[in-house]
Amino acid sequence: MEDQEGKLGIEDVTSPPWSWDFLPIEVGAPNIGYSSSVYWVKMNLLNADATRNWLLELAAPILDEVVLYEPVAGGGFKETKVMHIQPMEERPYFHWNYVLPLDLPDEEGAEILLRISTEGPLQIPLHLWEEKAFEQRTRGVTAILGLLTGAALIFVGYLLYRGLYLKQRKYLYLAGLNVSILITLASMSGLTFAYVWRPFPVWNNYSVLFFIGVSSLLLLAYTSHALNFWNTIPWVSTLFRWLVAIQVLFLIYSQIYYDVARYLLPWSFLSVSFSTLAATLYSARKTGKRLHFHTAAQLMLFSGTAGYALIILGYLPYLNMLRFSAIILAIAGLILFMLALQSEEHMENQQTSERILEEKWRQDKMLVSLREAIRQKDELLELTSGEISEPLTLALEDGGVDAMKADEPLIRNLNLSILPQDSVAGRGALNLLVAGAEGLNRQALMEQLDTAPYKVGAASNSSEISIRLAKQQVALLIIESGLSDLDTVELCRWIRVKYSMTELPILLLSANDDLESKKAAFTAGANDYLVTPCEKEEFLLRVSILSRLSGLTTEIVNMNQFLEKNLQEQAEALEISNHTLTTLTDEIKEIEQIRNEMLSVISHELNTPITLIHQYIQAVQENLIEERNPHYLSMIHNKLMLLERLTEDLVDLAKYRSGNITLKFEQLDAAQWLQYLLESLLQDAEKSGRKAALNTQINWEPLQRYDLIADSDRLDQVFSNILLNAVKHTPAGDQAISLSNSMQESSTEAFLIVQVEDAGDGIDPEVLPFIFDRFYKFEKNTAKKGSGLGLAIAKEIVEAHKGRIWAESEPNKGSVFHVALPLVKKV
Repeated sequence: MEDQEGKLGIEDVTSPPWSWDFLPIEVGAPNIGYSSSVYWVKMNLLNADATRNWLLELAAPILDEVVLYEPVAGGGFKETKVMHIQPMEERPYFHWNYVLPLDLPDEEGAEILLRISTEGPLQIPLHLWEEKAFEQRTRGVTAILGLLTGAALIFVGYLLYRGLYLKQRKYLYLAGLNVSILITLASMSGLTFAYVWRPFPVWNNYSVLFFIGVSSLLLLAYTSHALNFWNTIPWVSTLFRWLVAIQVLFLIYSQIYYDVARYLLPWSFLSVSFSTLAATLYSARKTGKRLHFHTAAQLMLFSGTAGYALIILGYLPYLNMLRFSAIILAIAGLILFMLALQSEEHMENQQTSERILEEKWRQDKMLVSLREAIRQKDELLELTSGEISEPLTLALEDGGVDAMKADEPLIRNLNLSILPQDSVAGRGALNLLVAGAEGLNRQALMEQLDTAPYKVGAASNSSEISIRLAKQQVALLIIESGLSDLDTVELCRWIRVKYSMTELPILLLSANDDLESKKAAFTAGANDYLVTPCEKEEFLLRVSILSRLSGLTTEIVNMNQFLEKNLQEQAEALEISNHTLTTLTDEIKEIEQIRNEMLSVISHELNTPITLIHQYIQAVQENLIEERNPHYLSMIHNKLMLLERLTEDLVDLAKYRSGNITLKFEQLDAAQWLQYLLESLLQDAEKSGRKAALNTQINWEPLQRYDLIADSDRLDQVFSNILLNAVKHTPAGDQAISLSNSMQESSTEAFLIVQVEDAGDGIDPEVLPFIFDRFYKFEKNTAKKGSGLGLAIAKEIVEAHKGRIWAESEPNKGSVFHVALPLVKKV
């Protein structure tokens, strides 16, 4: 019977007209859902066995209040009240459900009533138990709950371990989601009330709603991190943030306004569960990822929670089969979440391995391409220079072009090979130490070992042994007899405290052949035991074997350290190579560009003189001009000289760039070398028809304290190239080429700086940074021919001397070239 206002008492409902309003229960357990009414239940019981104690169980622990009315002799009813906020110890029976002992008359029927009221969902699952059977069933349920709780703790602990180990929050969110859902289910079953919230019974009502809200928050956080929405689908990530904010408000609201929150939070959790399921399906379609585990987990969790919510709200009957099915679906969903993470982790590891292998293959391929490009560049320089140089030199030496064959190619194939050389390192002699109190015996042993490749030392006490072991590594300790302060066994034990049997082997020599002596020796730490007297060959063989044991142990340790270091270096090298791929790509492009520019320049430089020579030969063959025409022969000779200089420059530059040239450094007096250089430059300038002058500011005195470490021939080449440029850009007449020097001194270093200044046209500011690049030409006058390699070669030579070269210029005012060379103080 429903009491809508909740004002009826026991006298009212047991007398007309209210007693006529009771209706029969047609289902196993009435499921009314949320209701503000009070419900009365009436039942008739007949006690057929007076020897048994009977219990009435109402398996709905979240009801607020249950009152049992039992008839008493003489009229009236005995009232037993049990409340949700009542401590467990004050209840008539200690159990997580409402359990009420019945006091039934013997073999007489009795009409008992229950008054049930609650602010939450109202279900009335009633069970009548014999007391012993109920206790046995409670023990079985408790055992099963203990096993399930242990399994749940292991599962949650594993998720926490993976989250902390991998530093991924999605594992931590999933662990929290498992805990919150399990606590919610346990609270609704009364288990947390009985075992966790015992000191705070009021909290049980609020804990259900609180953990429902927490489950919503954790489900949103887990799904967002597991599917990486902020990178794949940003608008879904934004939507989830709004849902999180709404859940936080509901969570706060539930602790203030319980009556409203008890309706909002269950429906809110269902909405969140449906939203995460829809987002998972959308993500699978949008990104093309295989999210089967995630989808199945979301579907099972939504089905389980939706089914349980419909049971609680009264839309489905309160049947154990439905309740257990809903719980199993929710738990299966949580397990599938973990399997989804494991599957993702396995796929990520596999993809990472594939990326590493692919990256390594790509790096190896790029390195091979880089080496091949460098090899082709160097080979092309040497090939072109060498093959052109031979016919040109021959033509110059014979005094004409008749020595050249018209059908002979200027470039032929050239094969180069590099033969590696191996080096072998030898080993030194092994250190042996003979210990014993008898000096004659030690001397005899040392003489026997003197013929073998050993360095033998002797010791008569423990102090001498300590000193020798501290100074050098001993490969074998031979104990002939006890020391002056220790016997043989004590000596072995003393050695084994500091050194293992492989670090310092011990050979024990003794005249005792009994088993006890050998046992004591080996127990104390001896590696070998030799009975004396013995054959010399046997003694030396055992010494050889044991002496190598220490060396092999050291080699194994070094090998392990080397392998570990090598693996670490390879890992670091792989990581570094990942960062240098861009650099390698740029270098390959730069080398390819230089190679193309070099081919273009070489073709351009060779085209004009070769074409002219070819036209002259063709004209001679067709009798258009005389074979010995002086004018044409002089012109051809000049072109051949230009080609010869170009090929020499190409050969020099190729050697410098490939590192194949050897500089012959020698210690020169700085002042004498500078005097020689300036005089040579003056003579060369005057031979060219240009005036040359020495700067009167040259300071010779500081140079007297220094020497120059240099290859004088190569430095002559540097200043010849610089002077050649100065001559080309200084017109004949009153203008002069100026030569000067200066010094830069400090407490740690000193430099000699030589300046060559011309009075030519100067160099434009935008051109000045590139004049030392290969094949770069900056002549304004096309009549001033050159290979474009002179300054590049000069730069390579100066830098090989640890020096520096630079230029300063102003248009129409000439240029100044500076060469700074390091000096060393005289001893």
